[in-house]
Amino acid sequence: MLLGLVVLLQWPVAAVWLLGTLLAVELVLSGIVMIRLSRRSKKQRSSERPWGSRRPESSPGAPSLESSQRT
Repeated sequence: MLLGLVVLLQWPVAAVWLLGTLLAVELVLSGIVMIRLSRRSKKQRSSERPWGSRRPESSPGAPSLESSQRT
C-alpha cells in the first residue's frame, strides 16, 4: 500500500523505477523457480531405477505375455 502511494504521488518520475523494480522482481522469482524445478527433477531421476528392474521378468502364478498371445 505504501509503495502504491509513493507511485501515485510521484507518477511521472516513479514510472521508470517502478518498471525496473517489477522487472527485477520477476527475474529473481523466475530464477528461483527454475533452480527449484531443476533440483526436483535431478532428485526424481536419481531415485528411479532402470527399466529392467521395475518389473520382475516372471512372477510365479502370473500369466506371461507369450501364453496370452497364443490363445
